[in-house]
Amino acid sequence: MSEPEALPNVRRLNRALEAAWRSGLVPAPALASEALEAAALGARPKEAFGPDQSWREPFSVLVHSLQTEADLNPLGKTMAHGQIVMALKARIRGSALWRRHPEILDRPCRPPIIILGQMRSGTTRMQRLLACDDRLTH
Repeated sequence: MSEPEALPNVRRLNRALEAAWRSGLVPAPALASEALEAAALGARPKEAFGPDQSWREPFSVLVHSLQTEADLNPLGKTMAHGQIVMALKARIRGSALWRRHPEILDRPCRPPIIILGQMRSGTTRMQRLLACDDRLTH
């Protein structure tokens, strides 16, 4: 779908989201640190994020930027909320895995191979080619 054709669909979706929020059908996604953490934690205690708290400062910078600079439309707010909650849930799962298996620290970790490039430049093909090498599997 070309850009001009897609915009009316995005506008319609934004209007539908706003209407759903106004009617109380669904709550508007909250882009506040506490609300995002609560959505990720569910019934778990805050300690589920793990003992390392170094992520909190960059997280607060991100949330502040989303609130004050991003000028997100309703779809953007919804997507940002969902992606951040997913990342926080991944942190919770990772922390739980680390607690269950502290021996993870004893495993050697080779430096990663990072593939960068513009869209449509062959990065996916390169990744798939490298993935065929048994020495590079994880």
